[in-house]
Amino acid sequence: MLANAHPGGILVLHDTPEVTKQTPSTLREVVPELKRQGSRFMELLDTLSGPAGPGSSC
Repeated sequence: MLANAHPGGILVLHDTPEVTKQTPSTLREVVPELKRQGSRFMELLDTLSGPAGPGSSC
């Protein structure tokens, strides 16, 4: 997950019974490191409903 993180990327965690038990511990490790690297987090709906960026045709 950390190796594939990039500006503008979306962190997707699948909600399946096999993986759900690992999600909290994974987030406790990954989120602080991504924040340390300068990432910021927001809800996906907030990014989709925000103002259109440069070059947008909307």
